[in-house]
Amino acid sequence: MLRFECVGESKRASARFFIDNTDSECYGSKVSLDNSMPLIHTPGKRRTNRSGTNFAIQAVEEYLSGSTERFWEKGNTAAYVDDDMSLVVTLVDKPILRITKKDQKPEEIKIYSGGIYDENGNPTNLTRERLNGLLDALGATQVIPQDVRVSYDPDYKMVYVVRGEEKVALNKSYCTMVGLKSHPSEFCIGDMNIVWKESRKHNISQ
Repeated sequence: MLRFECVGESKRASARFFIDNTDSECYGSKVSLDNSMPLIHTPGKRRTNRSGTNFAIQAVEEYLSGSTERFWEKGNTAAYVDDDMSLVVTLVDKPILRITKKDQKPEEIKIYSGGIYDENGNPTNLTRERLNGLLDALGATQVIPQDVRVSYDPDYKMVYVVRGEEKVALNKSYCTMVGLKSHPSEFCIGDMNIVWKESRKHNISQ
């Protein structure tokens, strides 16, 4: 059973989550932030030069502002409002982000590994670029903390959803979806799709 902690500014260094009372192995001990995306949003200035990412950011901003639009598409990037009224952002027809609402307010941000991976099962640079642009926009509007990012740790050859010392693996063989409860300053882990236990069981059975 998964349980999670909301970690405020004073407790960020002690954040941990567990599965069946065992360390989930979905995080390491060290991580370095990507420098491709700024941590501080400047109003009126786009956060990236990639038109696909800017397009996805615009779709998210329109959705959060209450737009009645239901579908956006440009090249390999699209966004649509699902039957449950959540917004799904896709890259090459695979979801990379979902925003759920409750009482018309953002409730949870689900970050997906997508369907394009490198040789280690990590989301590619393009997927990370899209996600970091979206996370930057969500931080700027205080849906989540401003410094949440998707970053690659060369020591572990693993991509993580990270904020400060807290990190959760985002990898095809470990954890393919990380949910964050909407909060402007606390890193609150919600739903997760853990796959590493199933992979390990399969390997042992062989």
